[in-house]
Amino acid sequence: MAVQVTLYSWLQALSTALSVGLALVSLAAAWRRPSHRTSLLFFSGYTAFASVWAAGYGLMISSETLPAKILGWQVTDVGAAFVPALWLLFALVYTGRFRRHVRPLSVVLGTVAVGFSTAVVVAPVPTLLRPLGTSVATGPLGTQFVVLQRTFSTPFFAWAIWSHLLVLAGAAVFVRYLQTNRDTYRGQAVLLVTAAAVPVAASLAFFTGVTPHQLNFTSLSFAVSGIVFWVAIRRYRLLDVVPVARESVIEDMRDGFVVVDERWTVVDTNPAARELTPGDGPTVGNRITDALPEAARVLDGETDRTEVTVETDAGRRYLDLSVSKLSGRNDDGTLLVLQDVTERRSTERHYQTLIEHSSDLITLLDADGTIRYESPSVEQVLGYEPGERIGQSAFENIHPEDRGRLAAEFERGVEQPGYTSRAEFRIQHADGSWRVHEGIARNLLHHPDVEGIVVNSRDVTEQKRREREVRAERERLDRFASVVSHDLRNPLTVATGNLELLEPHVDPDGEQFLESVRESHERMDDLIEDALSMAREGRAVDDVESVSLESVARDAWSGVETGDATLDVETSATVDADRSRLVRVFENLFRNAVEHSSTNPDSHARQDAPEHSSTSPDSQARRNAVEHSSTNPDSQARRNAVEHSSTNPDSHARQDAPEHSSTSPDSQAGEDDSHGRDPSLTVTVGDHETGFFVADDGPGIPEAVRDDLFAPGVSGSETGTGLGLAIVSEIVDAHGWSIRAEDGPDGGARFVIGVEEATAGETDRDE
Repeated sequence: MAVQVTLYSWLQALSTALSVGLALVSLAAAWRRPSHRTSLLFFSGYTAFASVWAAGYGLMISSETLPAKILGWQVTDVGAAFVPALWLLFALVYTGRFRRHVRPLSVVLGTVAVGFSTAVVVAPVPTLLRPLGTSVATGPLGTQFVVLQRTFSTPFFAWAIWSHLLVLAGAAVFVRYLQTNRDTYRGQAVLLVTAAAVPVAASLAFFTGVTPHQLNFTSLSFAVSGIVFWVAIRRYRLLDVVPVARESVIEDMRDGFVVVDERWTVVDTNPAARELTPGDGPTVGNRITDALPEAARVLDGETDRTEVTVETDAGRRYLDLSVSKLSGRNDDGTLLVLQDVTERRSTERHYQTLIEHSSDLITLLDADGTIRYESPSVEQVLGYEPGERIGQSAFENIHPEDRGRLAAEFERGVEQPGYTSRAEFRIQHADGSWRVHEGIARNLLHHPDVEGIVVNSRDVTEQKRREREVRAERERLDRFASVVSHDLRNPLTVATGNLELLEPHVDPDGEQFLESVRESHERMDDLIEDALSMAREGRAVDDVESVSLESVARDAWSGVETGDATLDVETSATVDADRSRLVRVFENLFRNAVEHSSTNPDSHARQDAPEHSSTSPDSQARRNAVEHSSTNPDSQARRNAVEHSSTNPDSHARQDAPEHSSTSPDSQAGEDDSHGRDPSLTVTVGDHETGFFVADDGPGIPEAVRDDLFAPGVSGSETGTGLGLAIVSEIVDAHGWSIRAEDGPDGGARFVIGVEEATAGETDRDE
C-alpha cells in the first residue's frame, strides 16, 4: 500500500495520540476513584473512539489507493458512530442531569451506534458511500496528494444529522450547567463547552462544503479538544472533583461545603458556603484561608472540628467547621463542611440561662456516680460553691439511712438506657443540716450529647414540714372529734333519758316545754354528728372509682327525709370519686334544699319558740330547775339509773326512742307540717360544662348568708346546724374539685360542682 505523508497526516497522528493519552489517563482515574467511575468511563470511551476516528481518517488521507482509502473511511465512521453518544452520556453523568435516565438511554444510543457501525463494516458501498474515484490535490505547503472523491447516500446524511444532534445536546447540557453554576464552575464549564464546540464547527464546515478537496477536519478538531481537556484537568482538576448530581444535592444543601487541594486552593464549593462566610466567601482558584482564616486550624491537623464566629450581612453567625479527607488513593483533596449552628447556640444559651436561674438543682453523673456537672443553683439549694462538688461521689452527702436504697436504684438504672426513677431522700446542707429532696433521674449515658445520668432535684423540706403539720392537725381533730363524741353524747343520752322519765309527770300545760327540750336535744345530736363529719371528710381522697351521678343521686335521695319533694335527674355522666363521700355531698345538698324550701310563716314561729322562750317567772323557774338539777336524792338516783343504763326493757325503749324516730304516717305528717315544707319543691341534678349541678326551685339563697355560705356555722334556717354545706365544701376540696352557689335560671338555688376546672385544694367560694 502506497503511503503519502502530508501535513494533514501529521495532524491526524497528533490528534490520535492526544485522544489515546486522554483515554488512558481517564481510565486510570476511573480505577483509582470508584465514586466517579461512571463519568470517567464514559469520558474514557469518548476519547478512545475519538482516537479511532482520527486514526481512520489519517489512514484515508495517507493512503493513495482507492481500497485503502475506503478502509480508512470505514474505520473513521466506526469511531464516529460512538463518539457523539459517549459525549452526551458523559455530559449527563458529569453534571447530574437526568441521572435516572442514563442507563436506558445508554442502551438506546449504544444499539443505534452498533447498528450503524455494522452497516459501515458490512455494506458500506453503496449503502452509505458512493466512491467516484481519486484525484490529486495540492496542500497548503504546495505538496500534492491523492484524495478520495465520493458522494453520500440519504441514510448517511440521516446518520450525520443524528450525530450532530447528540453532540449539540451534550454541549447544551454543559451550557445549562454553566448558567446555573456561574461562580463555582464557570472556567471548567467554559472549557468543556469549547471542547465540544470545536468538533461540531469542523463537522458543519465539512458538510456545508467549506473545507477544500472534500477534506473533513473534524478529526483534527479532536486535537484542539484534547488540549482544552488537558487544561481543564490541570487547571480545574476536572478528574479529581466531579459534581455528580450536583444540582439535586449540593446546590440545595443547607450546609456549606468547600473542597481544597493540597495547597489549600478552593477547587469546589456551593452557594451555602458563600452565604455563610463574610464577603464573597470561598471562590474557586483562591485559598480558603483568604475567606476563612480559621480553616487553617483544621487543615493543619490541629483538630478535626472547630467552631467559628463570623460577621455577615445577616449579623453574627456561629459555624461548626469540620474537615475530612476525600476518598480514593489520591488523598491530597480535603473536604470542609460548614454547618450553621447559630440557632442551636441560641437555644443552648436559652436553656443554660434557665438552668442557671432555676431553683431546681440539675446534676450530671458518670456511670459510677461521680458528679460531672452541677447547676449554679447548688449554692442557693445546698449552700455549696458552684463546682465545689464536681469530682465527688453523688452519694457522699446522702443521709446514711437513704444511701443504700439510692445506690441500689442507681445500679439498676445504669444498666438500662433511658431508665427513669423518682425518689425522696435526705441530703446534707453545707451548714450541716439535713434537707429533704425530691428528685427524678434519667439514664442518658447512651445519648451522644449528654453521655451521663441527669438528676433533677428540688428541696421539699418545708413542704414535708407542712405536710407533717397538716397530719398532726388532722390527728388532733380526730382526737377532738372522738372526745366530743364521747363526752357530749353521754350527757346528752342522760338528758334524753331524764326527759323521758319526766314526761309522765308533766301536766298538759308543760308539754310545749318538753317538746322544746326534745328539739334542743335533737339539734345537739345533729351538731355532734356534723362536727364528726367535718373532722373526717376533710381528708384527701385516696381511693376513687368511676361512679354514675344518677345512681349516687338516687341513693342519696332515698336516705334523706324529703317529704313531697321530687327528684329530677338529667344526667347520665360518670365521675371518678369516692362513692360514699359523694353520696354525702348529695345528701347534704338535698337536705339543704328541702329544709330551706319552707313557705309557712307558722313554721318559723315554731322554730323560733325554743330560742325565744317565755320570760314569765314560772317559765324561768322551770328553766332554772332543768339547768340546775335538783339535789334531791330521788332525783340523783333517777339520774344515776339513767346514766348507768337500767336493765329495765322499758327504760331502753325510752332511751332508744329519740334516736330511732317514728316513721308512722302520722308522725311523718306532723314532722312535715311542723317544718312547713313546700310540697311542690323539685330538686334537679344535671350536667354542667365544667361538671354537674344540684338545683332547686325553692326560695333561693338568703342575701344575708350568700357571701359566707360555705363557712362552718352559717345557716339560712333556724333549725340547721350550719355545718351541712361546710361538709360539702370539705368533701369537694378533698376530691380536688370546686363548688360555687348561684341563683337558678328560673329562681331557687343552684350549686355547681366543677370537676374539670377545679384546682386541687382550692374551692371557689367567691360567688
